[in-house]
Amino acid sequence: MPGNSTVVFRGALNGYNKNDVIDYIAQMTKTHAKVKADYEKKIEILENRLEKASAENAELSAKLAEAEAKAARLLERLNEAEELIKAMQEAQNDASAGISSVEQGKVLPGSPDEVQSDVDINEKLRLYDEISGRIGEIILRANAVADDIVNEARNRSRALLEKTADDISETCKMLISILDDAKNQLRNKSILDIKSDADTKESSQKDDILRSLNNIADDDKDGGSV
Repeated sequence: MPGNSTVVFRGALNGYNKNDVIDYIAQMTKTHAKVKADYEKKIEILENRLEKASAENAELSAKLAEAEAKAARLLERLNEAEELIKAMQEAQNDASAGISSVEQGKVLPGSPDEVQSDVDINEKLRLYDEISGRIGEIILRANAVADDIVNEARNRSRALLEKTADDISETCKMLISILDDAKNQLRNKSILDIKSDADTKESSQKDDILRSLNNIADDDKDGGSV
């Protein structure tokens, strides 16, 4: 019997040949079982892919949270650096006030106090400039590192989320296609269709039998009249 062509059963007095029908039903049952197993395997593969993508997304979300925590710690250090800068500015103001005092004659020109005062002020200013420069470098580097960490984490997270969304969409499309194929195959090979064809052929055979009996009766009638 061809797989997808029209099925023809041998005729019998009361309809189709019983063995043909039973063999065909057994064959279709076996075919449907194989198709079902193939679809279940495909669904299992797709579910595994979806589970893997979800796990990768969860892992990346954890890394993103870790990166954000690092960025928060860097910002905390930046705040501490700003406080240090503020303290250094206050020290500079104090040094400037000392210079102003010298200029106002509070320290006698040429006196040892004046010389020592100038040395102290210059040293403080030098230290302030050095520390301020180092703090500025630290701030710039910290900002750059924080931005890199956050941007990298966001980009990787976005890429994985998009991949996950694509996988989910593809999975849904494949599942819908699989279900449609299965439904169409079951509809095309439905036993109800077989029964309908059998009923139609059986009715046609009965009509042929009745027609033959009528012809025989007519022949007998004609023969008797002769």
